[in-house]
Parts: sequence; C-alpha cells; structure tokens
Amino acid sequence: PNGFHILKLNGKRSPTQAGATGPVPQTHVRHILIKVNQIVSASDARRRLTELKERLDNKAAKFEDLARLYSNDLSASRGGDLGWVRAEQLPTEIAQILPQMPTGAVTNPIPIPGGYSIIALVDKRQIGVADPRDAVLSLIQLTITPAAGSTPAQFQARAQAFAQATQAMGGCGHAQATAQELGAEIVSNDQVQARQLPGALQDMLLTLNIGQATQPFGGADRVSVLVLCGRDEQQQASMPSFDQIYQQLNEQRINNRAQRYLRDLRRDAVIDYR
Repeated sequence: PNGFHILKLNGKRSPTQAGATGPVPQTHVRHILIKVNQIVSASDARRRLTELKERLDNKAAKFEDLARLYSNDLSASRGGDLGWVRAEQLPTEIAQILPQMPTGAVTNPIPIPGGYSIIALVDKRQIGVADPRDAVLSLIQLTITPAAGSTPAQFQARAQAFAQATQAMGGCGHAQATAQELGAEIVSNDQVQARQLPGALQDMLLTLNIGQATQPFGGADRVSVLVLCGRDEQQQASMPSFDQIYQQLNEQRINNRAQRYLRDLRRDAVIDYR
C-alpha cells in the first residue's frame, strides 16, 4: 500500500491466463512517486510533483533525472523506469489515464494508494500482433537551407519548388540527381527503426509507399523531406519468457530487502549534535 508495486496484479488474471487470444496492449512508462506520510502531507506531495511537472513542460530537466533525485519508489535508481507493463499491473487511477495519453506525454499529479505520482508515457505496443512502428526503414533525407543573401520570400519560393520536385521525383533512384538540381544536401540511412522517429514523422512515413516522399518539414532556416526507399517488417512482439519474468521478480525481491535494510538503518541511527 505504501509503494508502487508493478508486479502485483491486484487480483486480476492476465489476458493469457484468462484464455484471451487477441492482442495484449502494453505501455512503457516512467513515474515519479512522492509518498504521503506523517512528514509529507497530500498537499505537499501534490505541490512538489506540480513543480516537477512544470520543469518538464519547460524542458528544464529530463524525467529520468528528476526521478532519480525525488522519487520515493524503488524504480528511482532506474530513472523511474517501470518497463513494459499491462494495465492490470498498474494502480487503477493510472491505468484509466494511459489509453488516452499520446506517446511522450506526462500526466499531472495523480493520487494513488500511498501518495501521488506523475507518469511519463514512453511508448505503446501490442503483444501478439506485428507493430508497424517496429519496421526498419531505409530513408533518404534531402534538405535545403537559405542561400547567402536570400530573403525569406525567396527561400519560401524555393521551398515550394523543392516540395513539388521531391513529390514528383519518382523514387529513390532519382534522389541524387534531384538533390544536385535543387542544391540540396542528401543523407541516407538504411537502419532507422520507425519507433525511434518523432511521432509526426512516424505518422507520415508509415502511410507512404516505397519511393514516395513526405511533405516538407522544418522552419525558416532549413526545409527537409524524407524519401522511403525500403521497409523491413519485424516479427511480432512476443510475451516475456520464464527467465525474464523470474529475473524481474528476483530483482524486485532484492530491491525490497534493500529498502527494508535502509529503513532499519535510518530508524536505528543515532545523531550526535555537538
């Protein structure tokens, strides 16, 4: 009741145990827990987490760094990383919020048994079905930048011509010639996992056919397109093995013992004021 026990299933059976044959949704999450006790009130815990959330919103800190510094959970040493979990492995208050969260989002403080928590949604997946975002992509990127002395209006006109030319390019085989014609930089990469790209680029690339280019993206100082040259689909994600589950349980048991030992040391400590 006083912690965030991700391996306790709250009395529910997993979809596999219940005989389900469909895909099993999982989420990869991080969290920061502030426990409520005789010293830290509920309002204090909520206020502390609100301040941390503001720092994250302002890009003033990384979630994992704040978790190591401030979280009261055993996962603090891992930057608050709870790994891939199913909904029934999380407190109900958190499990109800995750399906509506976009990848990369961070919640406001959530009351859970024992304290308050903020959650960062790292990623989502479906166990039992192939995930398009696991595909390995072969990409070519073409980029233009403003010429020396050009005006914003001139660069905008050049960007429009760039967009038209890349959309009508006709495949990766013409990328080099098109780059030379447009004065664009060209970079290729054959080992890009779709999941590693920003969400907006994932959405664009996963709807393309081989040889097609994305819509231009960028800003006033550079405009780029990505051309999809190949896509290698990966095998569907599998359920964790017995050894993986055993290792996770063993790690949790060791961490619990360490936490109890540290608690006993603090309780028995004698402070000598001089």
